[in-house]
Amino acid sequence: MAWHKRHHDWEAFDKIEIVTVPRYKTSGLSGDEWRVSATVRCWFKGVVVLELGGFSDMETARRMLDGKLLEAAFPIPDGVIAREKTACDQPGCGSDAIVRLKLKRLTSERGEYLHEQEHSSTCYRQFCDAHRERGDCGREDADDNYEPIDTGGAS
Repeated sequence: MAWHKRHHDWEAFDKIEIVTVPRYKTSGLSGDEWRVSATVRCWFKGVVVLELGGFSDMETARRMLDGKLLEAAFPIPDGVIAREKTACDQPGCGSDAIVRLKLKRLTSERGEYLHEQEHSSTCYRQFCDAHRERGDCGREDADDNYEPIDTGGAS
């Protein structure tokens, strides 16, 4: 069995936006008026996977963003896990993967090749047609470190 290995530049959210949310308040006591609040939308591979709402304004949302994102990313949201099953592993790409490539050798976080006895599983990554060519600059993420598993749809 082959295990899906995330790209070393993977992040739970690849787009974050703060948007104003207008609403019209009606009240017989204090009168009617437009009010706004702010919502944070977190995207992964072209899909909104998380919304953090209820901020009184944009400034409050901006100031609270670091802590709220840390809370929201651990554990990884279900929407992220579901989307990465079929999406291209190139960070920021929202296309579906069309090819799975087996990693011949794995590297440490510093880029050193791991000895085969340091891992016992077969790992793969999946890419869309635009990102299937990986180049020759990296060690783990390079054309010469991959071999095709299949060229059909990713699983």
